[in-house]
Amino acid sequence: MNRNITIISVLIILFVIIPHEFVSGEETSENKSFRKILKSISRSKKKTLKFVETKVVHSLGLKLKSSGTYFFRSPQIFEKITEYPSWERVLIEKNSMSIENENGTDILYLQQHPSLRIVVNSIRSVFVGNLVSLRDAFEIKFLAHGEKWSFQLTPKPSDFEQAVQSVIFSGIRSHVSNIRINQFDGDEILISLQ
Repeated sequence: MNRNITIISVLIILFVIIPHEFVSGEETSENKSFRKILKSISRSKKKTLKFVETKVVHSLGLKLKSSGTYFFRSPQIFEKITEYPSWERVLIEKNSMSIENENGTDILYLQQHPSLRIVVNSIRSVFVGNLVSLRDAFEIKFLAHGEKWSFQLTPKPSDFEQAVQSVIFSGIRSHVSNIRINQFDGDEILISLQ
């Protein structure tokens, strides 16, 4: 009887309390769980999510908050409309980004802005469930605790200077609830999604 309780206790510690983790490329049950989560996130071809974004600029001791709505239409259209503190519309289609606000409209091309491209491609790849794209561009570390999960995407080394150190997604079941973007200078962007 005591032996069975000990074995069950060890199994609970191994499979419930200690988070499951995997390194990209290995075929494990955790890797399968990660693929399953990506697939469930990508089921909906259209998403509308309310967001609250906090930009933390450590060197200045600032926390800048904004809020609004994200619209995602698979596979290539991503739109962010900020309603607070001031109106702004960011539209990403394929490899271009237009930024519209009270000062007018600017157009950026992601190929010319590597750090921006990293963030956009990570979010886009997660919402369309593109594991191949994620593995090509990032080292992936996945953790799961029951229905809660998180994964960290660390950009693979490249020839250009990167500002983005990692992008961390977390959520429950098929819902992405938080995105955290860590920069090498210590600044970070925290996005809560509903």
